[in-house]
Amino acid sequence: MDLMLISTALSVVFSLVAGSMLSVSESCYLQIILVVFSLLFIRLKPNQRKPILALLALSSLGLWYSFSWVERQMDHRLPLELSGQSFALSGCIHNAPKHELNTRSATGGILRFELALKDNTVSTNGLRRVRLSWYDPSNSTEIRQGTCIEGVFKLRTPRNFENGLAYDYQASMLYQGIDAIGYVRSATITEHANAGWIDRLKSTALVGQTSATAPWVKGLVLGDKTAFTSEQWALVQQTGTLHLLVVSGLHVGLIAFSGLLLGKVLSRITRVALPANTVSHPRYIALFKWLPLVGAITFASAYVVVAGAGLSLIRAWVMLLFIAFVWYYPKRLNAWLSVVGAMTVVLIVNPMSWTQSGFWFSFSAVAALVFYFRGRRSSRLSAFLLPQLVIIVVLLPVSILFDQLVSPIHILANTVAIPIITFCILPLTFLSLGAFANWGISELAMDALTWITSYYWQVLEQLSALPLQSLPMLSIDILICWLVLVCLTLMGARGWVLGITFPVLYIVSIILPVPTTPGLWLIDSGQGQSLVVSDENHTVVLDTGPALSAEFSIAQMILTPILRNINSRQIDYLVLSHSDNDHAGGAQDLQNRFEITNILVGQPIAGLSGKPSQPLHNCHSLADTVEQISNTLIVSDNIQLQFYPIPLDIQTDDNNSSCVVKLHWYGHTLMVPGDASIDVERYLVSHNADKLTSDILIAGHHGSKTSTARFWLNAIQPQEVWVSAGFGNRFGHPHQEVIERIAGSGATLRNTAQVGKISMTPDGVVHTAREGWKPKWKSD
Repeated sequence: MDLMLISTALSVVFSLVAGSMLSVSESCYLQIILVVFSLLFIRLKPNQRKPILALLALSSLGLWYSFSWVERQMDHRLPLELSGQSFALSGCIHNAPKHELNTRSATGGILRFELALKDNTVSTNGLRRVRLSWYDPSNSTEIRQGTCIEGVFKLRTPRNFENGLAYDYQASMLYQGIDAIGYVRSATITEHANAGWIDRLKSTALVGQTSATAPWVKGLVLGDKTAFTSEQWALVQQTGTLHLLVVSGLHVGLIAFSGLLLGKVLSRITRVALPANTVSHPRYIALFKWLPLVGAITFASAYVVVAGAGLSLIRAWVMLLFIAFVWYYPKRLNAWLSVVGAMTVVLIVNPMSWTQSGFWFSFSAVAALVFYFRGRRSSRLSAFLLPQLVIIVVLLPVSILFDQLVSPIHILANTVAIPIITFCILPLTFLSLGAFANWGISELAMDALTWITSYYWQVLEQLSALPLQSLPMLSIDILICWLVLVCLTLMGARGWVLGITFPVLYIVSIILPVPTTPGLWLIDSGQGQSLVVSDENHTVVLDTGPALSAEFSIAQMILTPILRNINSRQIDYLVLSHSDNDHAGGAQDLQNRFEITNILVGQPIAGLSGKPSQPLHNCHSLADTVEQISNTLIVSDNIQLQFYPIPLDIQTDDNNSSCVVKLHWYGHTLMVPGDASIDVERYLVSHNADKLTSDILIAGHHGSKTSTARFWLNAIQPQEVWVSAGFGNRFGHPHQEVIERIAGSGATLRNTAQVGKISMTPDGVVHTAREGWKPKWKSD
């Protein structure tokens, strides 16, 4: 019976996932297959066919439910043909606005928030919620959650940077119910926010808090993601402890456990206080049994509401409800059924949940604990240490799958941080609230919280400074060993087996030489540019793409995972064509994450300084600074960089100061002119006409009509022209004139805005990231 229930639940999970991805025709084909299977079993005996037909019927129902759910979400999304247009709309701010420094303005800032819109007809079913940036608002102090505004908003359809990485931006927007993104062109407040009971509760929670304790109350109790400083966020990212500062299933589980303990205490007190004949009444026996569960659910529900009721919290709450039901069910259910059943419930609530990394991390951790500790008795020391080891073993392959950095620092930091957060900081944060002031507890808790959090940050800083190497992409044989270890863990292997096998396998994974994957990649970086080139032992990066905000850059979000995925542990040469943000915005992030042997720049880069191990060279005067032959840097037998120095009188602006480099790679040649204009192109043709021919040309200035002249194309004679441009960018790149020039030259045009990341193998085969099958939300 359990096997049939597990099979049915797994089939429903599969159908819910499939329905969310498949198009109308693909869903119909799968539905036909299910019907055919049903007909094959129709002649079986009733007791044999009923379970199978029920399985197929539920799978069919799950398929169509998920399909229709995602279709409805997509009908709310801003149509692609309207992307980039301005709309007059009104609505109320859905979340607490995030204040950021506007690096392009000396006086103002940026407000980022989600706006829940009133009824509109912009999309098929109307836009529901949009994510907006408001630059330099004059009345920023009046804008908070619940404030209603009307105005003109320039909106874009959410669209991925398509680079073949695990994170799917479009799926994330569908999952969150965000139908468009954009910025405020003009807006006025129509209604000021009224302080509801939740707002009053949040204000009360912060009364009496010190500068040291207030961030923890905001972050861990109220779910405010702006509670901690950018330096603190950077530190927890470096140490892999970010998940501990973002309210999640861990925090919901701890609060529920507190409610469970309180329920048990109240149950025991009630049993003692009531007469014996009353306690033995069936009604009271049921009360004593369910009181701890009620306490757990009540505490968890209240916490989810106060912390903002984000989708990750709701997912954790749904999981908690299901696990609580299983725990109190009269018949003990199979562990597999418990986990798969909870997964089914979460997918029914939101069929796009499976696209989020948090879904897989949560269920992997829960499954690891359920399977490892079922029927096991552990000592107190084992009960403290083994859960962390089990979770680390199981989540490590999941982390690699989702392009996340895994290093000994992360493991050490989590080993220290999880107990501190769980048993010290989180309880002290709640005890520091004003509700405990009358008992004299809150002041003592605040003093203890101030000390322990100061110690916590010091430990993380010391761990982040350790010179420990991160785990590379795993070879097939090592990956198989990891999967075997995960299976042993789920089967309940003894603690000492895990304690020995895990560190040995981890060390082998690090020290075993894994060559860098040879390749050439023009990254889809939006309205920016970044090119990665490698052979088996060397890596060169030409430009880093833009910084998207003070906290995020293409180098951090895309370039770093790509470099890790090709097993590049250091960068031999980083070439920054010029200082514009769209080419050099991620330079500092890359410098902080990788050992860079040499940095070449077309002009000084703000905030970037040379180090003894990372000297800066000017690409227009290499003869005085770098060992080279005729302005050509010999990186390896397979990679050479040939620079074309530009005279100072031609370097009239940032764009014309760009490094112009011809890349020689495995017998192929590729010309990369940065943002150089026609003036630079004319100079180069007049002085180097016989040295410019290349197989591939990266269009200058993202395809602007001020670059890629006909005479330049005639001199280069490229077989292909690649353009790095943002989808629907406001500059209109690549310009129609440039497209016509390229077509007239006979070269093949590839634009990252249309095809995503462009890749080339050493034998000259070109691939693009958007080719092949894609889920339906990426079909545009």
